[in-house]
Amino acid sequence: RAVHMAGRCIDCGLCEQACPADIPLRALYKKVADILATETGYRPGFQPDQKSPLNIIETSSSND
Repeated sequence: RAVHMAGRCIDCGLCEQACPADIPLRALYKKVADILATETGYRPGFQPDQKSPLNIIETSSSND
């Protein structure tokens, strides 16, 4: 879930209000988004034409 939320979280805090285990979800989502940005250079909203690395599926064909 945290990876899914990377780049989508708007930091509203509703997830933490709803969490019965009091998990600091906003901090978790931010950390995952920071890791994604560091590893891939992807920052949502900065380059509208850039696709999220989480949505890219590469296929390879081998004609061996």
